[in-house]
Order: sequence, then C-alpha cells, then structure tokens
Amino acid sequence: NIDEDAANALTFLSEACGAVYGLQFTVQASGKPHFTYNEVKTLIDQLTAGSGLWDKQRLLGDENTTGSLRAVAQSIGQRYGLRIADVVRRN
Repeated sequence: NIDEDAANALTFLSEACGAVYGLQFTVQASGKPHFTYNEVKTLIDQLTAGSGLWDKQRLLGDENTTGSLRAVAQSIGQRYGLRIADVVRRN
C-alpha cells in the first residue's frame, strides 16, 4: 500500500520486479515452469512501460489497466490458482 510507506515505494517496486523475474524459475509438479522467460519479460515490460515505475497513476490502476500492479498480480495469481482479492487488500 503506497499510502503506508510512500518513501520506500520505489524500493518495494524494485523488489517486486525481482520477484516477478524469479517466477520463471518456479516449477509445477510436472517440472514445467509456471512462467516462461518470455511471459516474465512481458510482465516486466508492462510494469515498466512509459514512465516506468514512476507512473503512479498506471501502477495503481485497476485490474483492467495494462501494467497496473493489480493487473500483473491478477495474471500471476491466476497461474497459481489465487484470486487478487485473496492476496491484495483493497482500499
């Protein structure tokens, strides 16, 4: 929640990008990756599009806003069988 600790928002966003990058190394029971490199790259490209991590309006957009934190979280959650409402506190 950016309103809780705005001074550290960029640090948290950078760490989130690292976590997204790491998704390509998580594997299903079958040994198949949950995300391919290209899928991870697409998510990172969406998060850093335009003004990148400085674009607060886009990042805080709803699930339908490409490159918003909620849209990316929803894409990731679907792959793991999680709903965004289960993992993201709404304001």
